[in-house]
Amino acid sequence: MNMVYTYDDATVSDLHKDAYGTRPGATFMRVWKGLSPDDKQGLWEAMCIELDRELEREREGHDRAWNSWIDRMFELATAQEISVGDAIRQHVKAADVGGDYGYYCFREGLSYDREAYIKATVEYQG
Repeated sequence: MNMVYTYDDATVSDLHKDAYGTRPGATFMRVWKGLSPDDKQGLWEAMCIELDRELEREREGHDRAWNSWIDRMFELATAQEISVGDAIRQHVKAADVGGDYGYYCFREGLSYDREAYIKATVEYQG
C-alpha cells in the first residue's frame, strides 16, 4: 500500500509556528530536509495533531475570556445602575482603542469573532 503524502515543504515552517508558537530553527529545517517522504509525512501528521490541540486550547481560552468579560460587563452595569450596553460602551471608551475593536478584543483576550458584536453595541444609536 502506498502512503498518501499531504505534507508540504513550502509550508512546514508555518505549520510548526501554528502548532508550537514559534518558527522552527535551522536544526529542525536541516533534519526536515533530510527525512524520507514517509518520515516527513509522519512528522507532518504529528504537527497537525498538535495544531488541533492548540486550536482547542485557544477556543477554550477564548470561551473563558468571553464568559469572564460578560460577567464583568454585567457587574459594571449593576454597580453603576446602567444597561449592559452602556457598560460595554463605557468599558470600550475607557480602553482608549480609538475605534479599533479588533485591538480591544486582543487586549481583553477575546476572539476576533466578537469584534462585530462589540462594535455594533458601541455604535448602536437606539
